[in-house]
Amino acid sequence: MMLERAGHHVTTAMGEDEVRGACEQHSFDVVVVGQTVVAPEKARILRLVRKLCRGVKVLELYQPH
Repeated sequence: MMLERAGHHVTTAMGEDEVRGACEQHSFDVVVVGQTVVAPEKARILRLVRKLCRGVKVLELYQPH
């Protein structure tokens, strides 16, 4: 919501299929991976993003320990 309020276009993707579709349909400057995504899923999503959205910057959010 903060990014949208700042004037950025935001596309939400939950899961690998939606990430694949988003990368095929849009060009992104930054991909944000949420902190509630479990580690194995986060790793799969990051690999997919790096493969399909080449050159995009990734901001990975995580919960502090």
